[in-house]
Formats: sequence, C-alpha cells, structure tokens
Amino acid sequence: MSHKWGWGLLLVFLAAAGVTFYLFYELPETAHPAADITDLSGLYSAEKEIAAARQELTTAEPAQVITADSSGSRQIALVLDGLPDRSTTARLLDLFQTHQIPVAFFVEGQNAAEQPETIKLLQESGQEIGNFTFVGIAAAQNLPQEKLLGQICRTQKVLETLTGQAPSLFRAPRTRFTEALLKAVTAAGIDKAVYANVVLPRGQLHSPADAAAFVSTIPAGSIVAIAAGDPVDVKKMEEGKTDDRPAIDKKPTIQTDESAGAQTVDSLAEETEWLLSALEQQGISVRPLSAARSIHVLPAVLTTPLNDTLPGQEAAQHE
Repeated sequence: MSHKWGWGLLLVFLAAAGVTFYLFYELPETAHPAADITDLSGLYSAEKEIAAARQELTTAEPAQVITADSSGSRQIALVLDGLPDRSTTARLLDLFQTHQIPVAFFVEGQNAAEQPETIKLLQESGQEIGNFTFVGIAAAQNLPQEKLLGQICRTQKVLETLTGQAPSLFRAPRTRFTEALLKAVTAAGIDKAVYANVVLPRGQLHSPADAAAFVSTIPAGSIVAIAAGDPVDVKKMEEGKTDDRPAIDKKPTIQTDESAGAQTVDSLAEETEWLLSALEQQGISVRPLSAARSIHVLPAVLTTPLNDTLPGQEAAQHE
C-alpha cells in the first residue's frame, strides 16, 4: 500500500511540474507578465534594431511632423502622453468609446513591458499606440545619438513584441523637434512625429467649469495632449538618480507640506471626462491623427508647450 501511495504522490508531483512548465514557458507572454521582473534593462535590448537604425541614419530623411492646422475647423485631435495603470486605462477607454472619440496613446517602452495586459486592452480597443521613448525621456533632442536610438528602438521592439505591430508615430515630452531627432525617428522605422500645440498637465482641472474654461482657449485645428505621467529628466537619468522607470499613473493625491490644505487633485479619468463633456458642449469634435496635416518644413520653434522652458527657447501655449 505504501508503494502505491508513493507512486501516486510522484505522479501528482510530475503533473504539477508539467502544468507549471506549460504556464510559464509555453503560454504567450501575458501568462507571466514582465511586471514580475524588477530589472528590465536587458529584456528588450534591441541591439540588432539599434545597429540597423544606426546604418539607416546615414541616409535617413527627417520624419514628417503631424501638427495643428489653421483651417478654422471646429475639430481637434487628442493624444495621451504616458501609459497609466490598467484600471485607469480601462476607464479611459470606456470614456473614449462612450463619446466615440479616437485617441492616440503614446506609451513608454518600460511601462509597456511591465503592463502587457494594459497594452492588450489598448490593442483590443482599436486606439492608436505610439512610441513615447523607453522611459518618457524629456528633452530627447539633447540625448547622444546612441542613447536616442536606444530609447526609440527599444520601445519599438517592446510594442511590436506585445502587439505584433511596431508603432508608426512618435512623441517625447518637452522635446524640440530638430532635424537630427527627426532623422533618428525615421531611422528607427517610424513614419511621423506628432507635435501637440496644446498640453493639458495632469491635475490642472478640478471641476467641469475648469474644463469648460480650458476648452474655450483651444484654437481650432489643435492637437491636444493629455499628460498622464511625469517625464524623466535627461540629467537625472545620466547621473543615475533614476532607475529608468517613468511614473506609472502617478496619482498626486497625498498632501505634502506644500499642498497641505489644498484641494485634492482629481483623477486622470475624471479630468478627462470633464474635458470630453466640455468639448461636446462647445461643439468641438475630435478627429483621428490621420486626418491632421503633416509637414516637412519645421517652424523655427517647435517645442512641446505648457512645460518647462528649454534653454534659449521661449515657451508658448500655441504654435
């Protein structure tokens, strides 16, 4: 009898081991998401892709830039800068579906790797997914060429791995669209960069009235970016003061000494809902980015507005 029990236990053990092996190694990547990995620095190194982009860079033409138009049309385009957490993303997608609004989500490669299920939600929604660099790096035009290609190519690899399709659109926070940067975008296999002439920082709207006032200032034909996270500063990254991780849906609701007694900042989804309602109430429709104009010749100043002023450049809300 003891031998039978021993064989039975052995069979149970082997079966459990087989199931574990199948779940971890054989199922798609979403069965064991990269969120369980504490260091993703080598997971999507994209060495071959970076080398190929480096070769392309010698003959690459600057990417076209999708930007606002001055036709006077009561239409705008919406983009979301940074990947929120899964629950916030799900609520945002519900809002956009309810209002029947197309939105391009620009996501960080690192956040995407840590949240494959969130990327799956975006893919299933049919909304556009764009490249927001690997960590949401600010002032990307100041990066050395190799690091810039790394930021773009690694994000391309992550998103292509998770969705089966590499992004065709690029953005980066507080970034000047220089010729060198736009050539790097093309070399990495991206068709167009997106310039938003209006940026809505997170925590700016505290009520529907705030949203109505904000919408009333948006010029017709604008591209409006909703900021969902905090950019990573180049200097801090190079000094090793960051682990290359952008903030994932950072909710600034905890009061600090500076904010004690101040009004609690509303959630990203709530602010977005107020924004969408205000757009509808003021008769402004939202069109896809594909309907916006693309340009080859850059304006003298083309920097993401409503953020820190770049050296030698005057910040402006509108183009």
